[in-house]
Amino acid sequence: MKNYLKQKLLLLCLMALSFIVHQSYGQVAALGTATSANGTTTLTSFSAPAGTNRLLVVTFSDAASITPASATFGGTPMTKISEVNDGATASDAIFVLALGTSGSATVGNVVANNANGGNTTKIVSASVYQNVNQTTPTSGLQTAFANSTTSTLNVPSQASDLVFDFYDSFHSVNTPIPTAGGGQTLTTFTAFAVPSGFGFYSISTKAGAASVAMSRTATGHCCYIHIAFSLQEASSPSTFWTDLFEDRDSPSIGTRTPTGGFTCGGPHQLRLIFVGQPMLT
Repeated sequence: MKNYLKQKLLLLCLMALSFIVHQSYGQVAALGTATSANGTTTLTSFSAPAGTNRLLVVTFSDAASITPASATFGGTPMTKISEVNDGATASDAIFVLALGTSGSATVGNVVANNANGGNTTKIVSASVYQNVNQTTPTSGLQTAFANSTTSTLNVPSQASDLVFDFYDSFHSVNTPIPTAGGGQTLTTFTAFAVPSGFGFYSISTKAGAASVAMSRTATGHCCYIHIAFSLQEASSPSTFWTDLFEDRDSPSIGTRTPTGGFTCGGPHQLRLIFVGQPMLT
């Protein structure tokens, strides 16, 4: 009987070795309200709300310069994940900064700029998202520039992620407003006068899936820049519980402690892993 019990416990132990389990922090979601301003390079005292695994996303556009841009939040440099220009006049850049988890808001100036000295053709936006992977926050980057009235970018993602897109188009007059595709939620939109016409700038988001189509239609507009990517869900290894059972003539006894590893050792004892809440007492 004792040998039979040992064989069964050893089998359970070996099965436990074959599993790696991760704990989800939840669906990536917007945190607070997105903010944008044109004719400036600074969002003064921008407040990133309290939350878990936060990510700040900043967009910066200049309708009169294609020189490289940079951005900071509270003096901390941000990471540029994309910059696209039309080869002659306009450019758009996107920056991210992991803000971690905090029970209170994080406040600072968002400053984005390039070498172009004037500010009248510039626009900057900031938005915050929670439950985002802090090490690798984005994936599946797609970009497009074309002289067309429609654009669709197909972004590889997953159900727990959130897909983000930024769209910049130009028209000689300030109508009509570009529209977003099905399932996309517009979070910011601004149109303002730029050289020879009007620039239209907007952000939208859509729930993640294996492939997510981010579409825009700008009837009558002559050209666009479109950028899209997935905000990746945060995850971490689960807590592992171990129980030590001794094979004796008397009923099994054990100790239970949370741990990140375990052993199956000795001819008369096995250390088992239980993922999540232990079932034995």
